[in-house]
Amino acid sequence: MMRLTIALAGLLLLAACATGQGDRPVVDDGCHQVPPPAVAIDIAFVGPIDDSSRSLHELSHEDTDGRGPAMERSAVTFGITHVKLGGQFGGDAKAVVMPSGQVCAWATQLTIHLTDEVRVYLASELRPGSCPYRAVREHEEKHVSLDRQLQPALRQQLQAAVDKVATYSVLGPDEAAAAARLRTAFRQVVGHAIGSYAAMRDQQQIAIDTAEEYRRVQGVCGRQAFAALFPKS
Repeated sequence: MMRLTIALAGLLLLAACATGQGDRPVVDDGCHQVPPPAVAIDIAFVGPIDDSSRSLHELSHEDTDGRGPAMERSAVTFGITHVKLGGQFGGDAKAVVMPSGQVCAWATQLTIHLTDEVRVYLASELRPGSCPYRAVREHEEKHVSLDRQLQPALRQQLQAAVDKVATYSVLGPDEAAAAARLRTAFRQVVGHAIGSYAAMRDQQQIAIDTAEEYRRVQGVCGRQAFAALFPKS
């Protein structure tokens, strides 16, 4: 049998949980007994970044709680805490040509580099230093704090996903096809892990935005101070 060494590389486009959704699920063909490879997961947490580039009108068109845009419910959104996940993976793999002529490939080393960027959008109508600005930013800090608390959960879900696929061995008609299937397997399991994490995060973040919390924020400066920010009709 001939043994080949191949490189693995690919992008993880995770912000929209788009990883591998259009691919047929890759299963472990078990064509080679694979010892657990070395796995390194690096997550860079960036932010929070305060961003005042979007208006009340623009923010109020966002669906932040799964119930539709605030504007469609006669409500207004003054701030949104947004998380963007993205990154890439790489590693090494080996392959052998089977008696059937197919190529069996498996990973010998894996690395994942992920960026977790937290961006706080504050409506451009909010004047920095003003009471409404401080009140909204204080509220958004609750979302930022929760994202910090959830960072270990993100790492744990990624580790569990990679451990699941790390010992896969897959078949292909040639070296390139086998390597492509292996890359697809990594994208799929990591994408699923990110999707599960995002759903859990969203559920906990939505729980912060209660009617009582919104009344508290408006009560800090008074309803009139926030009403004065609305565009004059």
